[in-house]
Amino acid sequence: MASAVANPFGGTSSNLCKKAKVDLRWHDLRHFAVSLWIAQGSSIKEVITFAGHASVQMTMERYGHLFPSPDNQRAMAQVEKRVFG
Repeated sequence: MASAVANPFGGTSSNLCKKAKVDLRWHDLRHFAVSLWIAQGSSIKEVITFAGHASVQMTMERYGHLFPSPDNQRAMAQVEKRVFG
């Protein structure tokens, strides 16, 4: 069962989810936030700190696939150069 989290609009997040007919847990929002930090270029150290993880291993096991590899960065730089000159 989803945990109830207070929100600034009154009630709880579980009430909002019920009204919106959305199955969303607090942990889903946390995972989304961590994914956004990575997508926005946060370092592994920043992500570990923000997420409160105990180790690099914990973070990398769950989110390691989201960090861009050097090959990915090179490929994206080439695409950017072709598109924007």
